[in-house]
Amino acid sequence: PKLSAHSSALTVSALAPSSTGTWHAMIAYRTTDWLCRTAFRVDGSVLPHALIIAIPSSLLGVLFVALREASDDFKAHSEVPVFTSTAWAVLAMPLSILIAFRTRQALGRFWEGTG
Repeated sequence: PKLSAHSSALTVSALAPSSTGTWHAMIAYRTTDWLCRTAFRVDGSVLPHALIIAIPSSLLGVLFVALREASDDFKAHSEVPVFTSTAWAVLAMPLSILIAFRTRQALGRFWEGTG
């Protein structure tokens, strides 16, 4: 690594010798259009894997809504049961405890890693 001082700050750049005896950067970076390449990159992205789950689920939801609107028989048998506020509280309390526990655990690991 080559160190150079610029206005009281050190910058590190990894340089390697070439066959001609000059020094060049080990990795050539393209500094133009980096945002588009990063945002729409497929290699290494979780987007294709997420779409494998999201698209069939969305199509199934659209199918159920279309069936519910088109058929009275389907509509009669597809009613969602109404939850009372007690049921929501019973479902929300364990979820909030789990979220708080995971957040506390992640924060502890963060501080352990930075210490």
